[in-house]
Amino acid sequence: MKFVLADAPRYWWPVTVKIPNDDQPGEFIEQTFKLLFEPRDREEEKSVRDRILGLKDGPQQIAADRDALAEVIKGWDDVVGPDKAPVEFTSENLDRLLRQSWAIVPAWKAYHESQLGGATLLGN
Repeated sequence: MKFVLADAPRYWWPVTVKIPNDDQPGEFIEQTFKLLFEPRDREEEKSVRDRILGLKDGPQQIAADRDALAEVIKGWDDVVGPDKAPVEFTSENLDRLLRQSWAIVPAWKAYHESQLGGATLLGN
């Protein structure tokens, strides 16, 4: 397959979250959904990271981290509510998702893995 050089690439990537199991205290349930990413280029990504890490206030850093991830997420699939009906992708619903610690960490992991070909970088 030939490499397609796109100005603004977009692609779907799976995210697996582990949430507490209501039926089995102390255990988790794995759930999977897909996010549509439109990644930043490397220079933009470094600039965003440097800005977030430069914040001294913990709550500001957490909010900036959440906002930075939200900027590259352009859609989702397989996200449902308690009634099992699909949940519409909106900025408000995305914010609700990314405020859940068991969702934001796997979403960041999926984003970074998708950028690195599935590899994890050590060090820098």
